[in-house]
Amino acid sequence: MLDESSKIQNVAKNFYGARNYDKQLMTILSFFPFAIPFSKRITIFYNLLENDQKAPNAMFRNDIRRMRYRIRRDRVFEDAYSQMSQADWRHDFDIEIVNDGRVEPGFGQGVTRWFTEALLQAAFDPKVGLFMQNENGELYPNPFVSQIYPDSYENYYK
Repeated sequence: MLDESSKIQNVAKNFYGARNYDKQLMTILSFFPFAIPFSKRITIFYNLLENDQKAPNAMFRNDIRRMRYRIRRDRVFEDAYSQMSQADWRHDFDIEIVNDGRVEPGFGQGVTRWFTEALLQAAFDPKVGLFMQNENGELYPNPFVSQIYPDSYENYYK
């Protein structure tokens, strides 16, 4: 488990180059997310994206790299986590789907939509163990996840 100084260093590392106001917002959101109403968090998120796009060195304009990932259809969560956890999500990416050992190259929104839906469905599946389900069918983070994934559970919640 990370101590407080490690958590603060991680927050600072993730927002290197951001304005002080943005850093303060992200620090609050990182440590006390529910202190800010959800609708306000959404507004903050969109404002941060807009500020990032307007920055002189914004990746949206200067870097047109496309990342390509091979994702096995039956191992979407595991492959996505192992290949994409360190990715810069501001870059475009393409997915190649591997099905029964054959590669199905994917381009366009249909494949991306399938991948996103399959990834979210797998990640939030209570059988994976990251989330639990209450009697109303609502999901919440599994408080015992460290026992299921003792070596890597913190990485799943980044």
